[in-house]
Amino acid sequence: MLKRICFFSGDITRGGGTERLATRIMNALVQDGSYQVSVLNICMAHKQIFPLDSKIYKHALSEHWIDVGPGYFKIYPLLISYLKEQHVDILVDIDNVLDILSIPAARICGIKVISWDNFSYDFASSIWYRPLIRQLSVRFADQIVVLGNHDKEAYLQNFNMEKKPVVICNPVPDPNPSIRKNFNEKIIVSAGRLVKLKGFASIPQIVSILKKKNRDLKFRWLIAGQGEEKEKIEEEIRKYDTPEVELCGFISNMSAFYQKGLVFVLTSSTEGLPMVVLEALSNGLPCLSYPISGELNEVLHDGENGYFVDNNEEMAERLLQLLTDENLYQNMHQKALQIPQEYTMPYVIQQWKELFESLK
Repeated sequence: MLKRICFFSGDITRGGGTERLATRIMNALVQDGSYQVSVLNICMAHKQIFPLDSKIYKHALSEHWIDVGPGYFKIYPLLISYLKEQHVDILVDIDNVLDILSIPAARICGIKVISWDNFSYDFASSIWYRPLIRQLSVRFADQIVVLGNHDKEAYLQNFNMEKKPVVICNPVPDPNPSIRKNFNEKIIVSAGRLVKLKGFASIPQIVSILKKKNRDLKFRWLIAGQGEEKEKIEEEIRKYDTPEVELCGFISNMSAFYQKGLVFVLTSSTEGLPMVVLEALSNGLPCLSYPISGELNEVLHDGENGYFVDNNEEMAERLLQLLTDENLYQNMHQKALQIPQEYTMPYVIQQWKELFESLK
């Protein structure tokens, strides 16, 4: 009988990078044929945004979202019932906050728990309840999965662990070496949830600086995503008179979106290993980012496939260089396509399979 793997999500129907990553992993595991895969959710409040294989069973414990706290007591018995009824062998928590529910339930049901830490160690530490839950994870989860060596070292430095965290990178689409960019169509792209943490409201100011540096430069800056900061960003667009900035809303075909662009810009104040950067690189886009802590340093190499910049002024200066110096751009474009093996889907899926088989 196939081993039953259940992925536990807050809401797999959301349109965030975590959900996109998880659906890709689940689909690949099902298509591999080695496991029976299901996804359990706190709730499913939206239409499924990222396609799931029809063989993946979906279930929700609640009709509505439940924040971390006393509300979890109501769904705890439902979680235990689900795990028993579905004969789950391994439960994978897509967000390690869910460990507070899954670890005690798994002990009752006699199953294994993998705590998949999809947030950077530094970012998660800034939210009061996450460090507390992380202590539970370190002590009682059967294994912890992190996105890179930075987070692995952070765990080892801060906890006395019997088992070292396992590094499994986010997979990216296979790079297409035949991609050719039209250097004359100067399009900058950014993508992510429109929330304060992502820093999109700073883009109109960067554009204003860029226009002052070269008044003849014609370009557009497209932002894919939706969220509560939309009105704030629109307000900044009006304030700085930057119609070059366009809010595109949710984009279902992100590959086509990346292929429009010449350069990708990450404006976040903190990140782990953002899927948007990996996807942009695999589409040949040099990437610019502020020097945030986390796993980004493992894929974005300053001066090779992009730049780290300290402020908006430097961001505008680096953009100007990439948009006007074609030799510099083409060199970085080619290096962006050189994705390390550990970020390829076959390699990532093999690591997940080895982890599942190690949990006897």
